[in-house]
Amino acid sequence: MDFIKRIYTASIVLSLAFFAACGDSDSSDITTPNNSSETDITDTASQDTATTVKDSSATSDSTTTRDSSAVKSSSSVEKPSSANNTTSSSTGNSSSSSGNNTSSSSITASTSSSSIIDNNTGSCNVKLDTLYGYLVTCDGIALGHLINELGKDYIAFENEGKNCSLNDHMDGIVDVSCGQETHTLYKKLCKSTPYDPMMYYCNGTSLIDLKTYSGPAIVECKESDLWCHNPNTDGTNVHNDKITYKEDNNAGFYFNNTGTQDLTDWGGICITYTSDTSAHIFLDLGEEKNLALGNNLPQQVIAQSPVLPTERCISWSDFKQRRWGSPTILGKDAAKSIASFKIEFQGKPQSKFNLIRVRTYSEGFRKDNVRPLCGNMWCGSDCETQVTTFTSSADGYDTGDWQGTTDKADGGTSTVTWPYRIGNDFNPNALDDIIYMYESVAGTYTLGSGIASPYVKIGFEIDNMDTRDYDISKWKGICLSYKADFDFTMELTSSDNNATNPKVSIPKSYNATTIDLPWTELNPPDASKVSFINFVFSGAAGTTGYFAFYSVGKLGTCTKQN
Repeated sequence: MDFIKRIYTASIVLSLAFFAACGDSDSSDITTPNNSSETDITDTASQDTATTVKDSSATSDSTTTRDSSAVKSSSSVEKPSSANNTTSSSTGNSSSSSGNNTSSSSITASTSSSSIIDNNTGSCNVKLDTLYGYLVTCDGIALGHLINELGKDYIAFENEGKNCSLNDHMDGIVDVSCGQETHTLYKKLCKSTPYDPMMYYCNGTSLIDLKTYSGPAIVECKESDLWCHNPNTDGTNVHNDKITYKEDNNAGFYFNNTGTQDLTDWGGICITYTSDTSAHIFLDLGEEKNLALGNNLPQQVIAQSPVLPTERCISWSDFKQRRWGSPTILGKDAAKSIASFKIEFQGKPQSKFNLIRVRTYSEGFRKDNVRPLCGNMWCGSDCETQVTTFTSSADGYDTGDWQGTTDKADGGTSTVTWPYRIGNDFNPNALDDIIYMYESVAGTYTLGSGIASPYVKIGFEIDNMDTRDYDISKWKGICLSYKADFDFTMELTSSDNNATNPKVSIPKSYNATTIDLPWTELNPPDASKVSFINFVFSGAAGTTGYFAFYSVGKLGTCTKQN
């Protein structure tokens, strides 16, 4: 166990140093910001906590952090609890789902029987590869590699490659018995497949699929969706004519016709959601096959995402059995005979899971994946934390910091909620970690009461070392890559925050889009007195919306593919 602890300690440190695609992130809590004239943001957040931004005197009302039991595996657990519950029936469930969801019509899919390899001996091949450790193959399926405690000084087992049995403790430890010898080995995770979905850190890389963190997955329900309900964009329009979603103790997706479904042509499944805890999604293969597999069902992790809607796309090949041993089945073979999808939430009895959309993997990757373009001033995918504004400072350019502002100073109660901690050693309002993780400035806002026209502003300074106004007319305008579920405005704010600050309207876009905004479209068309460039969200009290800003640049420069 000391070895496992060392793996966790080293890997957690390494994962914090390379947690996202862009750079490192500080795990310490954020201090209260200073009294900036433009910023009234406070609140702290730990590594997995969403930060709510209100005002300089507010305390944190962030969502609950991940329960520690969801981060580490338990050697006392032999089977996933939801897997134990999947033996009840191989038929679909046609009952009405709870909440806003209702029964739906049958899905169009052919049925097919998928035989599971029958291995009565329960034995697996364990062969020594001095470069990678011991390769484990059960039922012809390579599970991955095991290593000894030191990762070296390997030994050859008696009857190597024959009649070896595995006792998987589900905490990364596997007892291997070959002939008369029994050895305790450890899973070599991440670099070989399948890894144990219960393990969150290994080899310095988080198991969370960072590709899902590309700003909010703003959803407009479409007829092609398997299931969809998003009141932020389409009111009460629910497309539930293909599958039924249940929210009770048997949470999951059910077909309305009986039997199992051959879903090979789906390619996998994409789920858009918010959740304050991690979860596992299991492929329920029906009572007979579940029992044949010992309820060791193919599964994958759905990472917590308490603030921004996240789409998790999982191909059939990414579904892995959690326990190593025989009998074994590949995810792509399991897809030929699926009775339902079951969801098990980790570590919290009162989890807040909000399902927004379900669609096929092929549909999810065929659409809505156009990458935004990058301009010459700032690009989130390049891990830039400051906007280069090219004004007339001595060194040839100035930089501005991204930050958010609410209407508190005017008597309002609007809030901005960041999906990750904010602040660094130099600026308590810095959005560095959010940019690293989401490759954008992304978050959500709620318009409050107290004033006639509530608002929040997300923007950047022309010069973070000087609050004076600058003449940026020579830019001729800016280009912007963004995503937002409500219309908003761009405002060129002067240092005296004049009520006649030049403005231009920007339309909502559920997908990442890039536009040019020439100064001639401003009202009034004047860019000679600017201290801040703000993107302003306003509307009726109680409105909640999402935003993501991917890049800005001088007019016409957003042409680089990021």
